Amino acid sequence: MLKIIVCIKAVPEYVDRVSVLQGQNKVKYETTGLYMNESDEYAVEQAVALKKQHGGEITLITMGPLASQDSLYKGLAQGADKAIRIDADILDPNGISEVLAAALKGMEYDLILTGVESRDNMASQVGISVAVKLGIPFAYAVTQVSQRDGQKFVRIVRELGGGIGQVMEIFVPALLCIQSGAVSRTYTSSQKIFKARSRPIESISLDDLGLCIEEGMKLVDIFLPKEKHKVEFIHGQPVEVATKLIQKMGKES
Repeated sequence: MLKIIVCIKAVPEYVDRVSVLQGQNKVKYETTGLYMNESDEYAVEQAVALKKQHGGEITLITMGPLASQDSLYKGLAQGADKAIRIDADILDPNGISEVLAAALKGMEYDLILTGVESRDNMASQVGISVAVKLGIPFAYAVTQVSQRDGQKFVRIVRELGGGIGQVMEIFVPALLCIQSGAVSRTYTSSQKIFKARSRPIESISLDDLGLCIEEGMKLVDIFLPKEKHKVEFIHGQPVEVATKLIQKMGKES
């Protein structure tokens, strides 16, 4: 019987009209909605596969506004048993890992699963940082997970790049960052998601965790990339255009 916690994130599927709110250090955008981060979906699927093999319980945990609960409902429909939402809006990966680690310290688990990265930040830091803060072993880019009943460790295969894999045995409790594509994603019907919406989701705040993130770190600034180059159209006959282009390339080099 395994106790598995899966950390997931709700991210915008499509973003338009991006701007920075000056003085608030926040990004404003328009989106069609928040959805479970694709990389985290594989972590949920891996947890469900392990539960089918060994039995146990899957708890989902996410951090974000009320709209992020849609991703939890989907995870419950996929086969998770419980869901927790931390009511906080933090962009920095270090701050996110600080909050998640504080919440996880009070929970029982054999495995913590995460995706390898979130589609919005693409920092690939949170999973590893959480493991370090909890003081438990971890592995990144995991493509296979297996365990025999009664064993105190899991056997994993992790991707090293270039088609090379590494086989490891990691004692539990441990944290595994599941590689995208590691397991097959199953179709979750709208009927299952609708039924999942009737299930309770626990909500906790930073105060409940005894945290004040700004004491440890502070977001100083958010800014859009500055425009460094402009497009210039060169007109004229082919020989003339080629000559001007070569001259400009010489000046830039």
